[in-house]
Amino acid sequence: MGAAKRSYSTELQSLVRLKQEYRVIVANTADRGLELAGQELQPQLALINASLNHSGDGIELCQRIRRLPNGDELGILLISDTSSEEEYQQGLAAGVIDFIQQPISHTLLRALLSRQVRQRE
Repeated sequence: MGAAKRSYSTELQSLVRLKQEYRVIVANTADRGLELAGQELQPQLALINASLNHSGDGIELCQRIRRLPNGDELGILLISDTSSEEEYQQGLAAGVIDFIQQPISHTLLRALLSRQVRQRE
């Protein structure tokens, strides 16, 4: 199994676990994510992959979300497969509130989500 396939499988496993604890909405494209972020019943948090493959750039999506009315109220966690300081700086400038490295640790992801949800209540 290749690294990309293993990473995708890990992400899916984490998502299934999260659905047991949170109301999870999945957007398969950057445009769909932007649409969901701009809805009247805006989500509290967004998990965005820094590398959206064919859908664009995760940091660009963060910037687009921040330009929406009330876009600054959405907590954004950026999923990254790199520990590049440049990517972190770009993410922070785009309004990312926290980062999580791939492969995703479900325990760490749960802790980050729980903390962010408590802070937003």
